[in-house]
Amino acid sequence: MEDVYEMTYDTCGRFWPIIHHFIFVSIILMQGTMVGLFGLKSKPSTAIVTIPLILITIAYNEYCKIRFLPSFKHFPIQTAVEMDELDEKKNGD
Repeated sequence: MEDVYEMTYDTCGRFWPIIHHFIFVSIILMQGTMVGLFGLKSKPSTAIVTIPLILITIAYNEYCKIRFLPSFKHFPIQTAVEMDELDEKKNGD
């Protein structure tokens, strides 16, 4: 057969930071909605207790951006794995 070749779909994880962002936006939106719902249901203590969850979620999102985003922007995962294996061999000897 002519013009047949194996397709590769490797994007090196470039789309994951976008998905990660949308997941956290959805979680924060859900938590904000719950604060509003608890406030409308005349349960102020529950609404107040839920507010720190939003702050913790935002802090964790920032931590993930600082910790993991550079690896998605600068190195393909395969290269990072190879570098980790080399580091393990150096430190293991």
